[in-house]
Amino acid sequence: MPAEMNVGNADSVLPLTDYQDLFPHSYTIVIHRAREEVLESLRALLGDVGRDAIKMVEDTERAMDKLQGFHIAYSQLDNVMPSLVQWLGIEYRQDIHTLYKGFNIQTLDLAPDPEALAVWRG
Repeated sequence: MPAEMNVGNADSVLPLTDYQDLFPHSYTIVIHRAREEVLESLRALLGDVGRDAIKMVEDTERAMDKLQGFHIAYSQLDNVMPSLVQWLGIEYRQDIHTLYKGFNIQTLDLAPDPEALAVWRG
């Protein structure tokens, strides 16, 4: 992995910010998931979602389409992993892919950090 590569952020509303202007040399991987699947996930997490949440999902979809980067359909993540890591300049290893695929990483605290938000707002 190149020494100048940084660990990134996996934030579902990041496309609504101007982060590509703030970090123009950062790699961007855009994972497109079916709208209803996204809304089902939100319902599982929050219960009933209102019109504001649906609008945010729609706005995020439009913003994601405009991002520069490597675009992937959620359903194809496993299939494109070799191409993705090659695009990042990393050697693909099936053993590492299998190892990480078994991880279940979830956010425990959904409250945003105001100091971190300031970075994305510029």
